[in-house]
Amino acid sequence: MLKRSPAAAGFAMVALLAMATCTSSAATSTNAVLIIDKSFDLTSADPHRDASETGALIAKALYSTLLTFEGGDQSTPVPWVAASYTSSEDARTFTFKLRHDVVFSDRSQLTSADVLYSLARVVKMKGGPSALLSGVNASAPDAYTVVLTSSDPNPGLPSVLTTPELAIVNAIAMNGKADGFLDGASAGSGPYVLESFSTFSDIELVANSRYWGPKPFYRKVVVRNMDPRTQLAYVGAGKDEIALDLSPIQAATARRCCSPASVAATSISTTSVPTSGDPPRRQQASNRCGGSTISGTPSRPSHFVPASQPSTSPATWAPA
Repeated sequence: MLKRSPAAAGFAMVALLAMATCTSSAATSTNAVLIIDKSFDLTSADPHRDASETGALIAKALYSTLLTFEGGDQSTPVPWVAASYTSSEDARTFTFKLRHDVVFSDRSQLTSADVLYSLARVVKMKGGPSALLSGVNASAPDAYTVVLTSSDPNPGLPSVLTTPELAIVNAIAMNGKADGFLDGASAGSGPYVLESFSTFSDIELVANSRYWGPKPFYRKVVVRNMDPRTQLAYVGAGKDEIALDLSPIQAATARRCCSPASVAATSISTTSVPTSGDPPRRQQASNRCGGSTISGTPSRPSHFVPASQPSTSPATWAPA
């Protein structure tokens, strides 16, 4: 039976920053930069290798998963890369029909081959995330269908598939690449692409101009490694800045110096980088005094024009 670790369950809870309503015609701002202050605990930008809180934040920005949670509802997984899914009555077989309009940052089409490659890669690494797929086999009867079969009844599997550790990577782009490749390059279909990466200073993300979903409002996101005390000192001075590690006392201090209507949060464990077609309208962790920010998981996108669709032959994998 597939079991979720406490860490993986925490990463799935990405309804801490709510997105402003997005429209299909909205464009990325040409000058808006978001600063996110977080005490780093990650070792890699590879979503299949890192199971940290900071890693989850980065993975949600760079990659997509089959399912996600919507808004503040952390009990009902909804389609994301999958357009729809069904479960057998015994909760052993789950069938996912993929969207036809999902593209990676290099414009190549995301198909079932990428999903199978990604899940198999997680299992082969035999690290913490591999336990998420214990007893689960996968097959792809066609380019846009994925079937997961569990050896035991597994009603929690859809929720597990929202976790960043099960992000879908570009199988072709990963072909022949050495370990550490994803620390310096993007191979995902998320709203941002990786510009620079460090485990001890800053991580810089830039908006993915080819993103198939709601266009990111911020053209750039800088995630800074910073302890909570320093976060508190900076958050009152920044324009578009979020502090993720404030204690309740520190958050109360931020509220005293800022407008109560602008600051509405305490400490945050895991969040997702904002993706919005409109400027954020309210603040969650802390931003500037009188400023504004956003909260929650990405809303499901409206329809987009699909790119070319490479064919793939039926495939399958099973955990060792």
